[in-house]
Amino acid sequence: MKLKLRRRNDVSGPVLLTVATLKGHTDEVRGCGFSPDGQRIVSASSDETLKLWDVSTGAVLATLKGHTGGVNGCAFSPDGQRIVSASSADRVRQLGQHPEGVGRWQRR
Repeated sequence: MKLKLRRRNDVSGPVLLTVATLKGHTDEVRGCGFSPDGQRIVSASSDETLKLWDVSTGAVLATLKGHTGGVNGCAFSPDGQRIVSASSADRVRQLGQHPEGVGRWQRR
């Protein structure tokens, strides 16, 4: 499944332009959000995963697993150090960032 990044084209009016297409999920994307610093995106999918993306490169930094059903939504904490996700199949999960870097997320 594709996740498209779009921006408004203010020159020609309220038209959204695709600036990147992020590929990686195997089912529909149900939600996504930017980190507070704008450097990462987290996406929630029906494939029961969240993916953490690098905005500048479009690379998947981490695939977060643990839900037993499609993930309906996700968000970063205001400080960007945690992600919360929700699934109708099981529960809300909070993920905290490992001190050694973004690739080592752990469930809390």
